[in-house]
Amino acid sequence: MLFFTDGLFEHPSHSVETGMDLLAALASEHAALPLQDFVQVLADHHPSDGHHDMALLSLRTPHP
Repeated sequence: MLFFTDGLFEHPSHSVETGMDLLAALASEHAALPLQDFVQVLADHHPSDGHHDMALLSLRTPHP
């Protein structure tokens, strides 16, 4: 599960939907990483312009 603010995907040169699609693709590509690494990738490579504050909260249930 991933919660985040709009600072992670908003960019003045593309629509909100495009930013969300780019973020979803990035998250899907790296979903298998350990949780800390996954969150770090999103923070480092997000599709926003970097001019807004951002927050990420992610959790994963353990595999049985």
